Amino acid sequence: ADEELVYWPFVTDGTEYRRVAYPRAAGTLVVLAGSQVVIEVARANVSYWPITREYLADFSQQPRMEDARIEIEDRSGKTTLVEPELYLVWYPAGVGEGSAEIVRGDRVSAFYEDYVQAARAADQKAREHQRLVAEHHAAVAAWLKIAAERQESLPPPPPELHLEEPEPFRAYATKPRRAAVISLPEGTYRIRATGATGEV
Repeated sequence: ADEELVYWPFVTDGTEYRRVAYPRAAGTLVVLAGSQVVIEVARANVSYWPITREYLADFSQQPRMEDARIEIEDRSGKTTLVEPELYLVWYPAGVGEGSAEIVRGDRVSAFYEDYVQAARAADQKAREHQRLVAEHHAAVAAWLKIAAERQESLPPPPPELHLEEPEPFRAYATKPRRAAVISLPEGTYRIRATGATGEV
């Protein structure tokens, strides 16, 4: 395996987002025009896997380059510099269920905090429901035991439990990270990654 700089974008097919590693040998990085794409950059050991005929990148050894900026050059030679920013991927119906979206910029921190609070509240509601159901089952079991002993003064059975099961909380948000987020019209571009001080 050889270490090299690898582009590691979150790309979308218009519905869901997936990570795809693009080492040098993988060729052109292809994205859906007009979609928001997260371009992350990392150093990784890259090796060729002949069974699936693909280049595999091992990102476990090196941290991502959170300060990497992306320079985009269009066919006319105009260059646009994209600075890294906070982003997260939001799955309102759950991972793999329905569409996903990129939340970016100033609203990320508050959005993530709201998500965490909603998830905790839903978890607490589910736990409380489970507790009430378990207590009711225990009360019914205790009454059945008394009834089986054929005691003369049998207490009335526990009342039926009328509880609505809370809706499961399926939404999911990734933890906020920093990277360049781009959206390009249809076309062909050249990109390169630069550090905070401008070095390529």
